[in-house]
Amino acid sequence: MLDVMERGLAALMREGYEGEAFGMRTRFTSIRIEDGRISGLDGGEVLGIGIRCAISGKVGFSYTTDPQRIEGCVKEAIKLAKVAGSDFRGFPDRSSDYPSVDGIFDPDILEFDPDRGVEYATMLIDAAKEVDGRIDVTGGEFSVSSASSWIVNSNGVEVCENSTSVGASVSVALGEVAAWQEQEARLLAMIDCERIGREAALLAVRSQNPVKIETGIRPVILMPAAISSLLSYTTINHLLAESVQEMRSPYRDKVGEEVMSPLLSITDDGRLNNGVGSGIFDGEGVPTQRTVLVEEGVLKGFLYDTYTARKDGVESTGNATRTFDTTPAVGPTNFIIEPGTASGEDLITEVQDGILVTDLIGAHTASRTSGEFSLLVHNGFRIESGEMTDPIRQVMISGSTVDLLRNVSLIGSDTRQYGAVVSPSILFEDVQVTQ
Repeated sequence: MLDVMERGLAALMREGYEGEAFGMRTRFTSIRIEDGRISGLDGGEVLGIGIRCAISGKVGFSYTTDPQRIEGCVKEAIKLAKVAGSDFRGFPDRSSDYPSVDGIFDPDILEFDPDRGVEYATMLIDAAKEVDGRIDVTGGEFSVSSASSWIVNSNGVEVCENSTSVGASVSVALGEVAAWQEQEARLLAMIDCERIGREAALLAVRSQNPVKIETGIRPVILMPAAISSLLSYTTINHLLAESVQEMRSPYRDKVGEEVMSPLLSITDDGRLNNGVGSGIFDGEGVPTQRTVLVEEGVLKGFLYDTYTARKDGVESTGNATRTFDTTPAVGPTNFIIEPGTASGEDLITEVQDGILVTDLIGAHTASRTSGEFSLLVHNGFRIESGEMTDPIRQVMISGSTVDLLRNVSLIGSDTRQYGAVVSPSILFEDVQVTQ
Protein backbone atom coordinates (compact mmCIF):
# COMPACT_ATOMS: atom_id res chain seq x y z
CA MET A 1 0.00 0.00 0.00
CA LEU A 2 2.74 2.47 0.94
CA ASP A 3 4.58 1.90 -2.32
CA VAL A 4 1.38 2.66 -4.28
CA MET A 5 0.89 5.89 -2.36
CA GLU A 6 4.50 6.92 -2.88
CA ARG A 7 4.09 6.26 -6.59
CA GLY A 8 1.07 8.54 -6.68
CA LEU A 9 2.86 11.29 -4.75
CA ALA A 10 5.90 11.02 -7.03
CA ALA A 11 3.64 11.47 -10.07
CA LEU A 12 2.31 14.71 -8.59
CA MET A 13 5.73 16.03 -7.75
CA ARG A 14 7.10 15.25 -11.21
CA GLU A 15 4.46 17.66 -12.53
CA GLY A 16 5.79 20.29 -10.12
CA TYR A 17 2.83 20.14 -7.73
CA GLU A 18 2.56 19.71 -3.96
CA GLY A 19 0.53 16.77 -2.80
CA GLU A 20 -0.55 14.21 -0.26
CA ALA A 21 -1.64 10.58 -0.30
CA PHE A 22 -3.78 9.12 2.50
CA GLY A 23 -4.37 5.37 2.55
CA MET A 24 -6.47 3.14 4.78
CA ARG A 25 -7.16 -0.57 4.98
CA THR A 26 -9.84 -1.83 7.37
CA ARG A 27 -10.84 -5.42 8.10
CA PHE A 28 -14.01 -6.10 10.08
CA THR A 29 -16.25 -8.82 11.51
CA SER A 30 -19.76 -8.06 12.76
CA ILE A 31 -22.37 -10.33 14.36
CA ARG A 32 -25.95 -9.02 14.35
CA ILE A 33 -28.70 -9.72 16.88
CA GLU A 34 -32.41 -9.57 16.04
CA ASP A 35 -35.43 -10.86 17.97
CA GLY A 36 -33.35 -12.52 20.65
CA ARG A 37 -31.10 -14.55 18.37
CA ILE A 38 -27.99 -14.32 16.22
CA SER A 39 -29.34 -13.16 12.87
CA GLY A 40 -26.30 -12.73 10.70
CA LEU A 41 -22.57 -12.30 10.28
CA ASP A 42 -20.79 -9.78 8.09
CA GLY A 43 -17.13 -9.37 7.37
CA GLY A 44 -14.73 -8.06 4.83
CA GLU A 45 -12.10 -5.55 3.94
CA VAL A 46 -12.29 -1.91 2.84
CA LEU A 47 -9.28 -0.35 1.16
CA GLY A 48 -8.85 3.09 -0.31
CA ILE A 49 -6.45 5.90 -1.16
CA GLY A 50 -7.22 9.62 -1.22
CA ILE A 51 -5.06 12.05 -3.20
CA ARG A 52 -4.85 15.80 -2.65
CA CYS A 53 -3.04 18.01 -5.16
CA ALA A 54 -2.19 21.68 -4.52
CA ILE A 55 -1.60 24.18 -7.32
CA SER A 56 -1.00 27.87 -6.51
CA GLY A 57 -3.17 27.88 -3.39
CA LYS A 58 -5.88 25.68 -4.90
CA VAL A 59 -6.48 22.05 -3.97
CA GLY A 60 -8.12 19.15 -5.75
CA PHE A 61 -9.13 15.83 -4.22
CA SER A 62 -9.84 12.40 -5.66
CA TYR A 63 -9.95 8.89 -4.23
CA THR A 64 -9.95 5.29 -5.41
CA THR A 65 -10.62 1.87 -3.92
CA ASP A 66 -8.44 0.22 -6.57
CA PRO A 67 -4.68 0.67 -6.06
CA GLN A 68 -4.19 -0.16 -9.76
CA ARG A 69 -5.99 3.08 -10.60
CA ILE A 70 -3.67 5.35 -8.63
CA GLU A 71 -2.41 7.18 -11.74
CA GLY A 72 -5.97 7.96 -12.83
CA CYS A 73 -6.75 9.18 -9.31
CA VAL A 74 -3.74 11.52 -9.45
CA LYS A 75 -4.82 12.92 -12.81
CA GLU A 76 -8.31 13.60 -11.48
CA ALA A 77 -6.93 15.43 -8.42
CA ILE A 78 -4.75 17.60 -10.69
CA LYS A 79 -7.72 18.36 -12.94
CA LEU A 80 -9.88 19.40 -9.99
CA ALA A 81 -7.13 21.53 -8.43
CA LYS A 82 -6.89 23.63 -11.59
CA VAL A 83 -10.54 24.71 -11.26
CA ALA A 84 -10.81 24.88 -7.45
CA GLY A 85 -11.04 27.93 -5.21
CA SER A 86 -7.83 29.52 -3.94
CA ASP A 87 -7.90 29.38 -0.14
CA PHE A 88 -5.69 26.33 0.46
CA ARG A 89 -3.13 26.89 3.25
CA GLY A 90 -0.69 24.08 2.50
CA PHE A 91 0.21 20.67 3.84
CA PRO A 92 1.76 20.12 7.27
CA ASP A 93 5.52 19.85 7.62
CA ARG A 94 7.41 16.77 8.71
CA SER A 95 7.64 16.22 12.47
CA SER A 96 9.92 14.16 14.69
CA ASP A 97 7.66 14.41 17.73
CA TYR A 98 5.22 11.55 17.27
CA PRO A 99 3.94 10.21 20.60
CA SER A 100 3.79 6.69 21.93
CA VAL A 101 0.15 5.84 22.59
CA ASP A 102 -0.77 2.77 24.61
CA GLY A 103 -3.85 0.64 24.23
CA ILE A 104 -4.87 1.29 20.62
CA PHE A 105 -3.77 -2.02 19.07
CA ASP A 106 -4.79 -5.54 20.06
CA PRO A 107 -3.07 -8.36 18.11
CA ASP A 108 -5.79 -10.74 19.31
CA ILE A 109 -8.24 -8.96 17.00
CA LEU A 110 -6.11 -9.49 13.88
CA GLU A 111 -6.88 -13.21 13.78
CA PHE A 112 -10.32 -12.98 15.33
CA ASP A 113 -12.44 -16.10 14.83
CA PRO A 114 -16.07 -15.26 13.96
CA ASP A 115 -17.17 -18.10 16.27
CA ARG A 116 -15.78 -16.08 19.18
CA GLY A 117 -17.88 -13.16 18.01
CA VAL A 118 -20.96 -15.35 18.18
CA GLU A 119 -20.02 -16.24 21.76
CA TYR A 120 -19.72 -12.59 22.73
CA ALA A 121 -23.04 -11.73 21.06
CA THR A 122 -24.70 -14.64 22.87
CA MET A 123 -23.41 -13.21 26.16
CA LEU A 124 -25.30 -10.00 25.43
CA ILE A 125 -28.53 -11.94 24.93
CA ASP A 126 -28.11 -14.30 27.87
CA ALA A 127 -27.10 -11.58 30.34
CA ALA A 128 -30.18 -9.54 29.49
CA LYS A 129 -32.54 -12.53 29.77
CA GLU A 130 -31.05 -13.59 33.09
CA VAL A 131 -32.16 -10.30 34.66
CA ASP A 132 -35.80 -10.96 33.81
CA GLY A 133 -37.20 -13.75 31.66
CA ARG A 134 -39.79 -11.37 30.21
CA ILE A 135 -37.11 -9.26 28.53
CA ASP A 136 -37.19 -9.20 24.73
CA VAL A 137 -33.77 -8.64 23.16
CA THR A 138 -34.84 -6.64 20.13
CA GLY A 139 -31.47 -5.96 18.56
CA GLY A 140 -27.76 -5.59 19.01
CA GLU A 141 -24.35 -6.15 17.53
CA PHE A 142 -20.86 -7.32 18.38
CA SER A 143 -18.07 -6.20 16.07
CA VAL A 144 -14.30 -6.06 15.81
CA SER A 145 -12.10 -4.29 13.30
CA SER A 146 -8.44 -3.66 12.57
CA ALA A 147 -7.14 -0.74 10.56
CA SER A 148 -3.89 0.43 9.02
CA SER A 149 -3.45 3.99 7.83
CA TRP A 150 -0.65 5.76 5.99
CA ILE A 151 0.06 9.38 5.11
CA VAL A 152 2.80 10.73 2.84
CA ASN A 153 3.13 14.28 1.53
CA SER A 154 5.49 16.47 -0.46
CA ASN A 155 6.78 18.16 2.73
CA GLY A 156 8.38 14.92 3.89
CA VAL A 157 5.63 13.51 6.09
CA GLU A 158 5.65 9.70 5.99
CA VAL A 159 3.80 7.99 8.84
CA CYS A 160 1.83 4.82 9.42
CA GLU A 161 -0.26 3.36 12.22
CA ASN A 162 -2.05 0.12 13.11
CA SER A 163 -5.10 0.18 15.36
CA THR A 164 -8.01 -1.98 16.43
CA SER A 165 -11.50 -1.47 17.82
CA VAL A 166 -14.27 -3.55 19.32
CA GLY A 167 -17.87 -2.63 20.00
CA ALA A 168 -20.92 -4.19 21.60
CA SER A 169 -24.49 -2.95 21.83
CA VAL A 170 -27.86 -4.34 22.81
CA SER A 171 -31.41 -3.03 22.80
CA VAL A 172 -34.17 -4.60 24.88
CA ALA A 173 -37.87 -4.16 25.57
CA LEU A 174 -40.15 -5.01 28.45
CA GLY A 175 -43.76 -4.22 27.70
CA GLU A 176 -43.87 -0.72 26.21
CA VAL A 177 -40.50 0.28 27.66
CA ALA A 178 -37.29 0.13 25.62
CA ALA A 179 -33.71 0.44 26.84
CA TRP A 180 -30.27 0.03 25.36
CA GLN A 181 -26.62 -0.02 26.29
CA GLU A 182 -23.37 0.01 24.36
CA GLN A 183 -19.61 0.07 24.77
CA GLU A 184 -16.73 0.73 22.40
CA ALA A 185 -13.05 0.06 23.12
CA ARG A 186 -9.74 -0.55 21.40
CA LEU A 187 -8.88 -3.82 23.16
CA LEU A 188 -10.95 -7.00 23.33
CA ALA A 189 -10.28 -7.44 27.04
CA MET A 190 -11.94 -4.10 27.81
CA ILE A 191 -15.38 -5.14 26.51
CA ASP A 192 -17.77 -6.61 29.08
CA CYS A 193 -20.74 -8.07 27.21
CA GLU A 194 -22.34 -9.49 30.33
CA ARG A 195 -22.37 -6.06 31.98
CA ILE A 196 -23.78 -4.40 28.85
CA GLY A 197 -26.64 -6.90 28.57
CA ARG A 198 -27.37 -6.78 32.29
CA GLU A 199 -27.39 -2.95 32.46
CA ALA A 200 -29.78 -2.65 29.52
CA ALA A 201 -32.19 -5.16 31.04
CA LEU A 202 -32.05 -3.63 34.52
CA LEU A 203 -32.82 -0.23 33.01
CA ALA A 204 -35.88 -1.63 31.25
CA VAL A 205 -37.10 -3.27 34.46
CA ARG A 206 -36.58 -0.11 36.54
CA SER A 207 -38.40 1.98 33.92
CA GLN A 208 -41.70 0.12 34.26
CA ASN A 209 -44.90 1.95 35.20
CA PRO A 210 -43.70 5.51 34.55
CA VAL A 211 -45.51 8.45 36.11
CA LYS A 212 -46.15 12.02 35.00
CA ILE A 213 -44.47 14.94 36.73
CA GLU A 214 -45.30 18.63 36.75
CA THR A 215 -43.62 21.06 34.39
CA GLY A 216 -41.08 23.29 36.11
CA ILE A 217 -37.50 24.41 36.65
CA ARG A 218 -35.61 21.60 38.34
CA PRO A 219 -32.14 20.24 39.05
CA VAL A 220 -31.24 17.52 36.54
CA ILE A 221 -28.58 14.82 36.65
CA LEU A 222 -27.34 13.85 33.21
CA MET A 223 -25.50 10.53 33.06
CA PRO A 224 -22.52 9.98 30.70
CA ALA A 225 -24.57 8.75 27.73
CA ALA A 226 -26.87 11.77 27.96
CA ILE A 227 -23.90 14.16 28.25
CA SER A 228 -22.37 12.62 25.12
CA SER A 229 -25.63 12.81 23.17
CA LEU A 230 -26.04 16.51 23.94
CA LEU A 231 -22.47 17.83 23.73
CA SER A 232 -21.59 15.92 20.56
CA TYR A 233 -23.98 18.14 18.61
CA THR A 234 -23.43 21.41 20.47
CA THR A 235 -20.47 22.23 22.70
CA ILE A 236 -17.92 20.23 20.73
CA ASN A 237 -18.85 22.19 17.60
CA HIS A 238 -18.56 25.45 19.57
CA LEU A 239 -14.94 24.60 20.42
CA LEU A 240 -13.81 23.83 16.87
CA ALA A 241 -11.74 26.57 15.21
CA GLU A 242 -13.81 26.23 12.04
CA SER A 243 -16.99 27.21 13.91
CA VAL A 244 -15.23 30.17 15.53
CA GLN A 245 -13.81 31.42 12.22
CA GLU A 246 -17.20 31.13 10.54
CA MET A 247 -18.90 33.04 13.39
CA ARG A 248 -20.93 29.98 14.43
CA SER A 249 -19.63 29.66 18.01
CA PRO A 250 -20.96 31.48 21.09
CA TYR A 251 -17.39 31.27 22.45
CA ARG A 252 -15.73 33.40 19.75
CA ASP A 253 -13.65 36.22 21.26
CA LYS A 254 -14.06 34.63 24.70
CA VAL A 255 -10.59 33.11 25.27
CA GLY A 256 -9.43 33.98 28.78
CA GLU A 257 -12.98 34.55 30.02
CA GLU A 258 -15.04 32.39 32.37
CA VAL A 259 -17.60 30.78 30.08
CA MET A 260 -18.61 27.74 32.15
CA SER A 261 -18.92 26.70 35.77
CA PRO A 262 -15.60 26.84 37.68
CA LEU A 263 -16.21 23.16 38.44
CA LEU A 264 -15.70 22.27 34.76
CA SER A 265 -12.37 21.50 33.10
CA ILE A 266 -12.34 20.08 29.57
CA THR A 267 -9.49 18.70 27.47
CA ASP A 268 -9.17 16.96 24.13
CA ASP A 269 -6.54 14.24 24.37
CA GLY A 270 -5.52 12.33 21.24
CA ARG A 271 -2.92 10.47 23.30
CA LEU A 272 -5.31 9.05 25.92
CA ASN A 273 -4.41 5.46 26.77
CA ASN A 274 -7.11 3.13 25.40
CA GLY A 275 -9.07 6.12 24.09
CA VAL A 276 -11.56 5.40 21.32
CA GLY A 277 -10.27 8.43 19.40
CA SER A 278 -6.57 8.04 20.23
CA GLY A 279 -3.79 7.76 17.69
CA ILE A 280 -0.21 8.69 16.95
CA PHE A 281 -1.12 11.26 14.30
CA ASP A 282 -4.21 12.97 12.95
CA GLY A 283 -5.75 12.84 9.47
CA GLU A 284 -2.96 14.98 7.99
CA GLY A 285 0.02 13.35 9.70
CA VAL A 286 0.32 15.95 12.48
CA PRO A 287 1.25 14.47 15.90
CA THR A 288 -1.67 14.21 18.31
CA GLN A 289 -1.58 16.04 21.62
CA ARG A 290 -3.45 16.93 24.78
CA THR A 291 -5.18 20.30 24.40
CA VAL A 292 -6.71 22.18 27.32
CA LEU A 293 -9.97 23.78 26.18
CA VAL A 294 -11.56 24.88 29.45
CA GLU A 295 -9.80 25.12 32.80
CA GLU A 296 -11.96 25.66 35.88
CA GLY A 297 -14.55 27.33 33.69
CA VAL A 298 -12.12 29.59 31.82
CA LEU A 299 -11.89 29.19 28.04
CA LYS A 300 -8.28 28.43 27.05
CA GLY A 301 -8.52 27.75 23.31
CA PHE A 302 -9.96 25.75 20.43
CA LEU A 303 -9.24 22.66 18.33
CA TYR A 304 -7.36 23.14 15.04
CA ASP A 305 -6.37 21.26 11.93
CA THR A 306 -3.69 22.63 9.59
CA TYR A 307 -6.04 24.81 7.53
CA THR A 308 -7.77 26.52 10.46
CA ALA A 309 -4.47 26.88 12.39
CA ARG A 310 -2.69 28.66 9.55
CA LYS A 311 -5.72 30.86 9.05
CA ASP A 312 -5.31 32.05 12.67
CA GLY A 313 -1.51 32.02 12.64
CA VAL A 314 -1.20 29.27 15.26
CA GLU A 315 -0.08 25.64 15.38
CA SER A 316 -2.41 22.73 14.61
CA THR A 317 -3.57 20.85 17.70
CA GLY A 318 -3.54 17.58 15.71
CA ASN A 319 -7.31 17.46 15.28
CA ALA A 320 -7.76 16.77 11.57
CA THR A 321 -10.26 13.95 11.06
CA ARG A 322 -10.97 12.08 7.84
CA THR A 323 -11.31 8.82 5.96
CA PHE A 324 -9.76 7.99 2.60
CA ASP A 325 -12.81 9.26 0.71
CA THR A 326 -13.06 12.64 2.47
CA THR A 327 -10.80 15.66 2.89
CA PRO A 328 -9.59 16.62 6.38
CA ALA A 329 -11.83 18.62 8.72
CA VAL A 330 -11.25 19.65 12.31
CA GLY A 331 -12.87 17.40 14.92
CA PRO A 332 -12.42 15.94 18.42
CA THR A 333 -10.37 12.90 19.43
CA ASN A 334 -11.24 12.12 23.06
CA PHE A 335 -13.24 15.06 24.44
CA ILE A 336 -12.76 14.71 28.20
CA ILE A 337 -14.75 16.33 30.99
CA GLU A 338 -12.58 15.95 34.07
CA PRO A 339 -14.37 13.86 36.73
CA GLY A 340 -15.15 14.95 40.26
CA THR A 341 -15.10 12.89 43.42
CA ALA A 342 -18.82 12.49 44.07
CA SER A 343 -20.43 9.07 43.79
CA GLY A 344 -23.70 8.53 41.97
CA GLU A 345 -25.45 8.38 45.35
CA ASP A 346 -23.86 11.70 46.34
CA LEU A 347 -25.34 13.40 43.27
CA ILE A 348 -28.80 12.01 43.99
CA THR A 349 -28.62 12.95 47.68
CA GLU A 350 -28.09 16.60 46.72
CA VAL A 351 -31.43 16.76 44.86
CA GLN A 352 -34.71 17.44 46.66
CA ASP A 353 -37.01 17.65 43.64
CA GLY A 354 -35.46 16.82 40.26
CA ILE A 355 -34.82 14.12 37.70
CA LEU A 356 -32.06 11.75 36.60
CA VAL A 357 -31.60 11.24 32.84
CA THR A 358 -29.80 8.19 31.46
CA ASP A 359 -30.01 9.27 27.81
CA LEU A 360 -31.65 11.75 25.44
CA ILE A 361 -33.51 11.32 22.16
CA GLY A 362 -33.29 13.82 19.33
CA ALA A 363 -29.95 15.43 20.22
CA HIS A 364 -29.24 15.92 16.50
CA THR A 365 -31.99 18.58 16.48
CA ALA A 366 -30.09 20.82 18.91
CA SER A 367 -28.63 24.00 17.42
CA ARG A 368 -24.97 23.61 16.52
CA THR A 369 -24.68 27.41 16.56
CA SER A 370 -26.48 28.56 19.71
CA GLY A 371 -26.59 25.29 21.64
CA GLU A 372 -30.34 25.58 22.17
CA PHE A 373 -32.08 22.23 22.67
CA SER A 374 -35.41 20.65 23.45
CA LEU A 375 -34.96 16.91 23.86
CA LEU A 376 -36.92 13.87 24.98
CA VAL A 377 -35.69 12.14 28.11
CA HIS A 378 -35.13 8.41 27.62
CA ASN A 379 -35.25 6.22 30.74
CA GLY A 380 -35.50 9.08 33.21
CA PHE A 381 -36.31 8.90 36.93
CA ARG A 382 -37.75 11.25 39.50
CA ILE A 383 -35.63 12.26 42.49
CA GLU A 384 -37.46 13.21 45.69
CA SER A 385 -35.83 14.21 48.98
CA GLY A 386 -32.47 12.82 47.93
CA GLU A 387 -33.78 9.46 46.69
CA MET A 388 -34.44 8.14 43.19
CA THR A 389 -38.09 7.06 43.00
CA ASP A 390 -40.43 6.54 40.04
CA PRO A 391 -39.58 6.33 36.35
CA ILE A 392 -41.01 9.30 34.46
CA ARG A 393 -43.15 9.42 31.33
CA GLN A 394 -42.66 11.56 28.18
CA VAL A 395 -40.57 14.36 29.68
CA MET A 396 -38.63 16.99 27.73
CA ILE A 397 -35.70 19.07 28.93
CA SER A 398 -34.86 22.32 27.17
CA GLY A 399 -32.51 25.25 27.32
CA SER A 400 -29.11 26.11 25.92
CA THR A 401 -25.83 24.32 26.54
CA VAL A 402 -24.15 27.70 27.08
CA ASP A 403 -26.41 28.29 30.11
CA LEU A 404 -26.46 24.63 31.15
CA LEU A 405 -22.67 24.44 31.48
CA ARG A 406 -22.67 27.53 33.70
CA ASN A 407 -25.11 25.91 36.13
CA VAL A 408 -23.10 22.87 37.27
CA SER A 409 -23.34 22.18 40.99
CA LEU A 410 -21.68 18.76 41.35
CA ILE A 411 -19.62 16.39 39.17
CA GLY A 412 -19.49 12.63 39.60
CA SER A 413 -16.59 10.19 39.41
CA ASP A 414 -18.33 7.62 37.16
CA THR A 415 -16.47 8.39 33.92
CA ARG A 416 -17.40 6.49 30.75
CA GLN A 417 -16.74 7.08 27.06
CA TYR A 418 -19.54 7.25 24.49
CA GLY A 419 -18.34 8.23 21.04
CA ALA A 420 -15.76 10.98 21.34
CA VAL A 421 -17.02 12.16 24.74
CA VAL A 422 -15.45 10.95 27.99
CA SER A 423 -17.66 12.19 30.82
CA PRO A 424 -18.91 11.56 34.34
CA SER A 425 -22.46 12.18 35.50
CA ILE A 426 -23.13 15.86 36.21
CA LEU A 427 -25.73 17.66 38.34
CA PHE A 428 -27.12 20.80 36.69
CA GLU A 429 -29.32 23.39 38.40
CA ASP A 430 -32.31 25.29 36.99
CA VAL A 431 -33.18 23.17 33.95
CA GLN A 432 -36.55 23.52 32.22
CA VAL A 433 -38.44 20.22 32.53
CA THR A 434 -41.67 19.91 30.55
CA GLN A 435 -44.26 17.14 30.74
